[in-house]
Amino acid sequence: MPIPARLSVIKGALALFLITTLAFTWPLWSADRYYPLLPELDIFAIQSLIVSYAIPTLLILSLVLVLLFRKPRFFIFLSTFLCTALLVLDAGRVHYWFYFYLLLLIILLGYNWRVDNINHYSSFLNAVKITLALVYVVAALQHFNPEFIHAQWPAFIKPFVRFWTPEQCAYLLKIAYAIPVIELFIAIGLFFGYTKIAAISFAILFHVFSMVVLCMQEQTESAVILWHIFMIVLVLMAFGGTIGANKTYGFTFGVYPAFALLLFGFALPLYFFMNDKPMKNRMDLMQSNNAKQYIYLNEDGKSKLPLYVQSFASQKEGEYYKLCVTSWALHETKTRQILGPAHLMKLSWQLSRSYGTDARVAIPPPEAKSDKLALK
Repeated sequence: MPIPARLSVIKGALALFLITTLAFTWPLWSADRYYPLLPELDIFAIQSLIVSYAIPTLLILSLVLVLLFRKPRFFIFLSTFLCTALLVLDAGRVHYWFYFYLLLLIILLGYNWRVDNINHYSSFLNAVKITLALVYVVAALQHFNPEFIHAQWPAFIKPFVRFWTPEQCAYLLKIAYAIPVIELFIAIGLFFGYTKIAAISFAILFHVFSMVVLCMQEQTESAVILWHIFMIVLVLMAFGGTIGANKTYGFTFGVYPAFALLLFGFALPLYFFMNDKPMKNRMDLMQSNNAKQYIYLNEDGKSKLPLYVQSFASQKEGEYYKLCVTSWALHETKTRQILGPAHLMKLSWQLSRSYGTDARVAIPPPEAKSDKLALK
């Protein structure tokens, strides 16, 4: 398949999966919900329902036009702007899969959808390839630590205990040592002809295995399942088969794709990571971040909450009720929220302002290996 056809398929798949993700996680994008918005700036703390419904609706319409048009440069720009607006209005929407979609939109924004310069459109496909490979590199770096081997991986494969023997589960546990190595092999092997087929096979296997295990969980995030399917399509479109062209050409890379990758693929994520800005959802192929976060409330504070929210604070520890923030967010927004300290304080303030719970949280020190939150 020639490069322009591959980019067109990638463009269509990106728009289609983003539309489907918005549809399956609609409560996350609207403000008509109990789980509060967490904007980065206080000036966006109050937004009307008209705005909260208009932006995601316009985004879906824009993505439909991106899917249908052959040269949808303006609508890619509009979709990028609307996606950014959604993130600004609520930091709780900053998930790795949504940022990955946004990064691909930013890269495709510079493509003119013409076939008059082979070096021009091949550079955009190379940018997509590098972005895709970075996903496996980041996942591998996250898995090169004892916590993944001894805690996160056993928690991830826990559903197999229901129908596998202890011996079989013991063998599955040992695979944890090979996972980061295989992920690095995928990232590197995709760029070489003699290892490409094996790398593509391993990538597809990883995503299929992750989807199977995620579907065995009590609550499955539909957005993550869709992201795994999109990753399989993207791997096949970016690396599968051979490039159909009348002449051979070397590796090319333009100024705009390089700028987009350096700023939005490296610098901006690094800035957010260094300043503890984003949510704690990890870009992790195995989805091993299963931690749960709680806010502790006394009985009077719990009684002030709506009955729906009280259902997530039924567990008690001592004289306090534990409001499970993670389960509440997953049930209502269809996404898992692992909040940073600043966002936890904002959530506590929102509960206090809306319901008068006076719930002030105490963040454990950084060296403490704990995810609990206690009422002062």
